[in-house]
Amino acid sequence: MFTIKTLKYLVIKNNLCIRKTKGITSVLHMKSSRLEILDLARFIAAISVVFYHYLYRGWIANDLSILTFNEYNGFIKYGYLGVQLFFMISGFVIPMSTEGKTAKQFVIGRFIRLYPAYWAAIFITCFFIYTFDDGRFYISPLDSVANLTMISKLFGVSFVDGAYWTLIYEIVFYFWFLLVLLVPKVKIDYLMVIFLPLSLLSIVNLVNEHLAVFWGGSFIAYFYAGLIFYRIYKSGLNNLRIAALFTSFLLCILQVIYQIEKKNIVYGGGLSIYPAVAIVIIFYMFFIALAFENLSFIKWKFSALLGAISYPCYLLHQNIAYILFNKWGTSVNQYFLLFSVFSFILILSFIITKWVETPLSKVLKYHFNKVFS
Repeated sequence: MFTIKTLKYLVIKNNLCIRKTKGITSVLHMKSSRLEILDLARFIAAISVVFYHYLYRGWIANDLSILTFNEYNGFIKYGYLGVQLFFMISGFVIPMSTEGKTAKQFVIGRFIRLYPAYWAAIFITCFFIYTFDDGRFYISPLDSVANLTMISKLFGVSFVDGAYWTLIYEIVFYFWFLLVLLVPKVKIDYLMVIFLPLSLLSIVNLVNEHLAVFWGGSFIAYFYAGLIFYRIYKSGLNNLRIAALFTSFLLCILQVIYQIEKKNIVYGGGLSIYPAVAIVIIFYMFFIALAFENLSFIKWKFSALLGAISYPCYLLHQNIAYILFNKWGTSVNQYFLLFSVFSFILILSFIITKWVETPLSKVLKYHFNKVFS
């Protein structure tokens, strides 16, 4: 006879879980604690930003790099959208990585994830600035120390590396998510009532840019989209989530259009709306496939490593490369220099991941847990 015990046995045997929702029992596949495709996506996002800076941004404006790559200024100039992909990934990953954890564990986990690699990147970048730079990227030692907070820009202090600007938005999203953990009655899905209107105000420049940072500015729609995709991945679709995704999608498209207008002022034109919008659509298609588990077959043994080095690679890649380009760009073949510098950044990223971030994170976690236990 088929009994409840039989059903439970089959559920356990086939790696399933039982979930009761509003009196209805549903059977869902057990979710993996790690999605390898997200590690690969994180690495792709990082590399797209890297080559956007190397092959386009460096020489197109502001005299950052003496190396010019006119022949590669086509599709690569949209590589800056890797930042938006980063934000969507964060929106998906943060709730996934914090399930079952307390607010204290969340804060400790985020701190040790962000700061060890960041501090190492500041130290290494400052070494190159004070040793090889021709003056373009100079920053005072005092401002360098202020950068250790990760939010120095809020106090009018320039970043050691321009790529650090995105970290403030990550921290802001963590803050909002922390509030959700502290107030369990607040449903994550309903945060659209706060996030999306604020995002619209930021996109159309109806609020001060520095003030908008405190709620994630025009980028909060990307974080929120990733968060909703995770909710769909865990609990399925409902009308509220459909509305949230549709609204966030429209806001992301609007953000891209306004961002291109700003960038074209700096770059003297050259960016088109249509490729950028197409890329954002691809991002959404990727997360739709991810949310409905159509990408679980993608596995690669090096994906975790690539995902791990993505963060230090992003932190290190910009000013160090520009400094080296400007130092040897007139005496070394530019393609050899490009390949050498990129390889050097990847090696540094691996070193930071293995011998700085991993051991230091363990030490910090131990002491934080001891102090706040």
